[in-house]
Amino acid sequence: MPRLLPQSRSRIERIYGLAYVLSDWVLAFMRWRRELDIKRFNQAAGEQSNLFQLITGTQEIKLNNRETKMRWKWERIQILIISPKETGQ
Repeated sequence: MPRLLPQSRSRIERIYGLAYVLSDWVLAFMRWRRELDIKRFNQAAGEQSNLFQLITGTQEIKLNNRETKMRWKWERIQILIISPKETGQ
């Protein structure tokens, strides 16, 4: 095995140091991304559930005169999905 010169040794140490820092950054980013994905999934699931209730319960909603309340609920969910910056995400 060839001996490394002191100059090339410090280069290798810098490369390893940079790789270590970048790997920490990537892991932190992936954790943040995972949390964001979970929040988006939960919002989409809530929206899908509400949409399903609207479709399957249309007759009951009309009978009980709840069209306006259900529409407002649907609009609030849409706002949460479309504008996550305003909701603190």
